[in-house]
Amino acid sequence: MNDSILSNGVLHLLDPQAAPRLMNGWEMRYLAPFLGREATMSQAARELEVSVSRMHYQVRRLQAEGLLRVVRVERRGRRELKVYRAVADRIFIPFERMPSENVEVALARADQPWLTLFLRSLARVWREHPGPWGMRFERTGSGHVRASIVPHPDSAAGLEEEALPALFLGGWITDLHLDFEDARALRRELGEVLERYVGRGGSGRYLLQLRLGPLLEDPGTLPKVTLR
Repeated sequence: MNDSILSNGVLHLLDPQAAPRLMNGWEMRYLAPFLGREATMSQAARELEVSVSRMHYQVRRLQAEGLLRVVRVERRGRRELKVYRAVADRIFIPFERMPSENVEVALARADQPWLTLFLRSLARVWREHPGPWGMRFERTGSGHVRASIVPHPDSAAGLEEEALPALFLGGWITDLHLDFEDARALRRELGEVLERYVGRGGSGRYLLQLRLGPLLEDPGTLPKVTLR
């Protein structure tokens, strides 16, 4: 096992090469079919909709990194099929083992594929709901400028227009001023809202991202523009 520690059923991944790679969701997906359960290589390939040869390469890589093990070998006719499982049901990547700049780079790389996918989906919405889409700017009561993507310049409902699918662009809200406890209450309520909808198993699949954190930079150096 490469620079890893198993403690209380949690694998602490300390390998400086493997850690940033697994922080990327597109790489972690190859371990996902084996996390907390058993699966053969072909079963994993079908689940991820990748070729068996690609899955074979990834399985060998995960084994070399000490993340995957063979739990048994099943005989089916003349064939022997290996059944794999992750070495632990939970994996922990400690940031303290990585230089701070590497953590930032790894997180940015992990975010980029999802951001690209989100923007691609957004562009499809624009194509399927044609109109004079654009970004509208207006001043708020707090003195910030609010930038909103709208289906047309005079739209009153914005992204709430009934013909549009569910869209919440979020963006970066810089005019949010809260006391410490209010900020924690907001974080808790956002989590509660998410929990009410996760796992419902509806017919559509959505990509959602929520972020909240204290703004530690000098506000004077940041533009007073809120993207929503």
